[in-house]
Amino acid sequence: PATIPFIHGLSDISAAYDAFIVDVWGVVHQGGEAYPEAIACLQQLRAAGKKVVFLSNAPRRASKVAAILAEKGIARDLYDAVLSSGEAARIAFEAGNEAPLNALGPRYFLLAASGDDDLLNGLDYAATDDIGKADFLLTIGLSPERSTLAAYQTIFAVAVQRGITMVCVNPDKEVVRLGQRELCAGALAQQYEQ
Repeated sequence: PATIPFIHGLSDISAAYDAFIVDVWGVVHQGGEAYPEAIACLQQLRAAGKKVVFLSNAPRRASKVAAILAEKGIARDLYDAVLSSGEAARIAFEAGNEAPLNALGPRYFLLAASGDDDLLNGLDYAATDDIGKADFLLTIGLSPERSTLAAYQTIFAVAVQRGITMVCVNPDKEVVRLGQRELCAGALAQQYEQ
């Protein structure tokens, strides 16, 4: 029977590949500064002429993820591109040809922290603060004002009664940020589904 080789690090296999898709959370950082080992690895990959693309299920546009990476110490020359869940959602909304997005109306009720409300900027969608007038729920994450699942029950009750769709941009149910567990958008989606 074949055995699976133990890989001590990317340096063991990097010569065999031209490009690397690198996760962000837990690989490059965990909410704080970038791991020095991750920066060193990225530097070695780039010095060897390798392409690097960051893949993240962050519910933010790729440009915002890149700005966050810069704040955490990841220089822009260490990677070629970023694809995030938020960017994938934006692309799908822009195209407007995928179900169920192509059947949604123009008004959305946003579930997000302040500053996470730019996903649909410039498109033919508008936020509403009235769940009774919303065509769909756009779920980015919990806000500090509503930091528990119970805080969303009234909103969900109305939304369920109206039968509106939730678009959840980040499937994570929770994340560990610097050792502390935090609920994410996926927890809201699970609660809404139930």
